[in-house]
Amino acid sequence: MKTIIRLLLVMVIFDAACIRKTDIMIEPIAFENVCRNESDGKIAAVKGYLWLPPKVSCRGGRCELELKSSRYGGDKIRIQVQVGDQPGQMERLHGDYSYADLKLHTTTAIVGNEAQVELTGKIWFSDLLGAHQCWIEVDSAANVMAVSTPQLKEDPQASSIKTADRIANHPVGQK
Repeated sequence: MKTIIRLLLVMVIFDAACIRKTDIMIEPIAFENVCRNESDGKIAAVKGYLWLPPKVSCRGGRCELELKSSRYGGDKIRIQVQVGDQPGQMERLHGDYSYADLKLHTTTAIVGNEAQVELTGKIWFSDLLGAHQCWIEVDSAANVMAVSTPQLKEDPQASSIKTADRIANHPVGQK
């Protein structure tokens, strides 16, 4: 009898240890509720518009982009995206790049600047250093859905973005 109980206990412990990352609950969170203390550490799905920021910083194979609440402005959240060719990853930016060079792989398409997307990732929030210390770390295995894929528009006044002016100390996508 003790052997059966021990065997059942071992099976329960083993089963609990085998929970996969995909078993984590993904919570849809409204854009305006992401940068709140109660969202810190949550795995969430957030809808917004993908934007290439004025300065792209890349470290450890991840680059910082922006997710905005509306296509032409609104609130913004920093997002960290891994460089690669899998859903939830962006293609490497080279040399002099333009807004048209931003390409994010999703589960349904490759989208660019101003595309409406739903990103899934971990929310990081800290109010220790200021009110805007909030970002989403997009998981390369997470579901990134293309909601719309607009024609990429070039800003005639900013058609070329100089890498030296925009990338902080690390080449884009360097691991």
